[in-house]
Amino acid sequence: MTRACPATRRAGKIPRSVRRILVHAESVMFMAIAVALVVIAVVVFARGGHDLVLAPRGEQFAVTITRAVNSALFIVVVLEPSLVIGIISATRDIRTVGAALSLVGELTPVRPAGPGLSGHR
Repeated sequence: MTRACPATRRAGKIPRSVRRILVHAESVMFMAIAVALVVIAVVVFARGGHDLVLAPRGEQFAVTITRAVNSALFIVVVLEPSLVIGIISATRDIRTVGAALSLVGELTPVRPAGPGLSGHR
């Protein structure tokens, strides 16, 4: 009768104490990440509220509101760890680009198309 070597019996197995330590460390890391995300959300919320209430003089209303909406959507992205992030992030980008384009449109008057640009001869 042959006895198995102790090293071969334990190959691939992690001792229970090491497993418990790793599980505890993982929980601590998740909590640290959660706390950091909440702190980031609170800072962005406070900054967004401050910028909304105390907007610089001469800044257009559309710019102020766009920043406030952008801050609110960023907070949702930070606090919602699921597939909704992609949808909200894309919506946030689309709204930001749309608002920027509308502001550029207010500054740049639209010129009527000339004879070469309209496609008609």
